[in-house]
Amino acid sequence: MARSDNQGLIGRQFGKLTVIGISGRKQGRKSYLYAQCSCKESKIIEVRKCSLLSGNTKSCGCLVREKSFGNRTPDKNPREDLTNRRYGKLRVMGLRGRGKHGWEWDCICDCGAECSAPGRYLREGAKKSCGCALRENKSGGRKPDMKPRRDLTGLRFGRLVVLGVHDKQKRGWRWKCQCDCGETKIVYGHTIIDGTTKSCGCLPRENPGIMPKEDRESRIITSALTKY
Repeated sequence: MARSDNQGLIGRQFGKLTVIGISGRKQGRKSYLYAQCSCKESKIIEVRKCSLLSGNTKSCGCLVREKSFGNRTPDKNPREDLTNRRYGKLRVMGLRGRGKHGWEWDCICDCGAECSAPGRYLREGAKKSCGCALRENKSGGRKPDMKPRRDLTGLRFGRLVVLGVHDKQKRGWRWKCQCDCGETKIVYGHTIIDGTTKSCGCLPRENPGIMPKEDRESRIITSALTKY
């Protein structure tokens, strides 16, 4: 009975789609039909019968594309050439290609970094730099520190003697230190300055009564939580 009902749909038109055949595919009680679109490409698609009857599917997808581009075909080339134009700190070097947000352009920033940006963002002022301007605003209008403000090399903190700077992480600069026991240790500058770290770890082992600040705090928190 269901197949005879489907046969009756052949030749009927739903939006831009005309039913031309019955698909052998089934998904539960849902049956599928073959339909041809009346667009320029004349695509043949497999579509659910219920989607056609309910009006949820009216084309091969061309209707959605036409609405997105205002009933016009997508531009093969940008309407406006932005090459060599300046937008904030960015100078446009050339066309990159079409992206998710329209035509994208290769740019070079005043800081020397290269980036790409949609033309619409450049014209509207939403994109003015490679991101360096935002970082400078967060740092109070100054550039991020490329070296520590204070050189700790040669200074002693407890059993540690600072040998030199190691690297920079989110929490700050890290320093390479030599312990009196002979071990080397990488520590954050602020932990040796405030006295949190005084050795490579040998001091608490030699004197069990001396507990590092971090261990004391964690033990206090753990004991507080066990009460509840």
